[in-house]
Amino acid sequence: MPPHWDWRLLKAMVEKESSYNPKALSAGGAVGLGQLLPNTARSLGLSRRQFYDPEKNLTAAARYLRIQYDRYHAVSDDAPVWLRTRLAIASYNAGAARVRAVVKVRGERSWSRISRDLPVSTVRHVNTIVDKLYPRFVDLHSNSFRPRIGNWKSSLRFFSDVQ
Repeated sequence: MPPHWDWRLLKAMVEKESSYNPKALSAGGAVGLGQLLPNTARSLGLSRRQFYDPEKNLTAAARYLRIQYDRYHAVSDDAPVWLRTRLAIASYNAGAARVRAVVKVRGERSWSRISRDLPVSTVRHVNTIVDKLYPRFVDLHSNSFRPRIGNWKSSLRFFSDVQ
């Protein structure tokens, strides 16, 4: 996966996070398609009224995921491990500070070693997205294919337009 992630990775995350329910509310308080915590959503510029707006929530989720990805700029993202992508998704799920602490202590560049010190639920979450859900969408062959999820606009592009 190149650093310009494609929409299929975010689609895989949305499937895992909210099952495409734009009104999803987790037991932990995460909201919308991207399951952002309210404080995170606000820090990304969303008002409370925008938490459940599919386009606003997904744009914020994409921006937040890119922020997490950029934290690990020195980490390789080569196939088949996609370590940088896994660390970004783990940070999105378990919190950036928690994942950074594990990476710092472990000093490892191995997902199997880093994942030993992360919550089991986070490791399962990451592995499901990267190893099971994302590959299902990679076979769609056409970047112009954009599934309709809620009220997405076809012009929405993930990461290419996120600063």
